[in-house]
Amino acid sequence: VTLVEYGDYECPFCGEFYPIVKQVEQQYDSQIHFQFRNLPLIQVHQNALAGARAAEAASLQGKFWQMHDLLYENQDPTGKTGWVASSNPLDQYFVGYAQQLGLNINQFKTDFASSKVNDTINADIAAFNKTGIEEATPTFFLDGKQIQPGYSLADFSKYIDPEIKAKTQKQ
Repeated sequence: VTLVEYGDYECPFCGEFYPIVKQVEQQYDSQIHFQFRNLPLIQVHQNALAGARAAEAASLQGKFWQMHDLLYENQDPTGKTGWVASSNPLDQYFVGYAQQLGLNINQFKTDFASSKVNDTINADIAAFNKTGIEEATPTFFLDGKQIQPGYSLADFSKYIDPEIKAKTQKQ
């Protein structure tokens, strides 16, 4: 089954779901394909787009998930410290994260500002807009159907287990 999360790296609710989604990935390891798509809510989160750019720039060097994790693990839910409150998150935080991941820093900075990265983010936003659902993060889809799980592995399992069972019976 495919679980898609439309998320915003600065969103405190996405930050709360982050460890739960990691548990879901571990629990369903080979039975689930997890995709993260960018939905930066720039009207309420000043650095949401910068966070998305950092993840996508890291992706071009094969380190998307590692940067994704660092962004959530270093998110300050109060918004008072860390990269979410920074006036220059690229230089103050993201370059350090890129160094930590062993990325080519010059390439990372070039990619961060590139149209290729912007096009990827814009494609995610456009795909979300086609759903007709009001912009909110996180928004989850399981095999193309929106789900609204609570903040626990068990809540996700209520949706995922029947979907896996249905697919297994069809084969």
